[in-house]
Amino acid sequence: MASTRGTNIGPLKSIFTPPPGCSVVVAQCNICTNAWQAQQCYSVNSDSAGAEDIATCWPPAAATVPTPAAPLAGWGYYSPGLNCPSGYTSACTSISQKGSSSAVSLANTGTFQFALTAGETAVGCCPSGYSCGANGDNWQTCISVASSATFPAVTCDAGTSGDLRYWTIPFTTTSAITVSTVTLWAPLIQINWQSSDRPVTTPTISSTSSPTSSTTSSTVSSTTASPTPSPSLSGGLSSGAKIAIGVVIPVIFLLALGAAFFFFRKMQRRKKLGSPGSDGVHYVEVSADHIHELDGPQGVAIGVKVNPDDPQELAAHHGPFYELGSPASPNGRNKPATTVYQ
Repeated sequence: MASTRGTNIGPLKSIFTPPPGCSVVVAQCNICTNAWQAQQCYSVNSDSAGAEDIATCWPPAAATVPTPAAPLAGWGYYSPGLNCPSGYTSACTSISQKGSSSAVSLANTGTFQFALTAGETAVGCCPSGYSCGANGDNWQTCISVASSATFPAVTCDAGTSGDLRYWTIPFTTTSAITVSTVTLWAPLIQINWQSSDRPVTTPTISSTSSPTSSTTSSTVSSTTASPTPSPSLSGGLSSGAKIAIGVVIPVIFLLALGAAFFFFRKMQRRKKLGSPGSDGVHYVEVSADHIHELDGPQGVAIGVKVNPDDPQELAAHHGPFYELGSPASPNGRNKPATTVYQ
């Protein structure tokens, strides 16, 4: 296939999505063994009818581009072109080392229709399942030979589109003609680019290490440069810390509760002991398990109210007793008897 520089249709940096009707194939008859995508039937007069390219099935053009002389004859190339259209894949690639204007080899199919310049890379984008090729007039295109498939198709009869129906290959017509294969053709979208058209990439190194070995393996991949995100400052308590807190806090609470109860009882006891009774006498309670008595046969218990009018005896050792005389009342009770002991 002869190669010419062709027309730069414009840049293609975003992903173009063709309209749904672009995947419908058009055949000239219902038993024809060739069919084309991205075509529509047309009729000028009875002598001029056939199929032509649907311009909207190609990515938009940045400038006016001449309409090809025949279906799938090639519109030109997209430069810089960075992405194949949606539903298309990279079917063939070529790199120009010296920038020759001569034809550039396609993988097993011939040449790109539009030559490359120095340092350019060309990619032929085809619909999934298609490969790069050239038709009978040596125009670059995408090709697929269907021997067991089902696809939507219409026929052009005198420039008029027939009803849309699905062809299932192989099939037999009403006139007992068997169609075992159908050759399908589709647009080849050629995108050209140079290294300066691509985003700058930086290597990303990810390391993994085995828990049983100190050997660390590193994987280096190329990714588009982007700001490095700040590490997230997230943290939490370990399970051990959570258990310790769950045990210590209740213990502290119980200790505080016990101390408060002890202090309250102590204050209540002090208040009770320090206040006078109903008779105005302050009672002092001595903490003891038993009542202690003074020496003597008749001791007085501590804490027992003593009536000063009643005669009391002091404890004394056994010995001689001496009485003092009382002229006023020798046997009276105006004065309590005084006992002198040695």
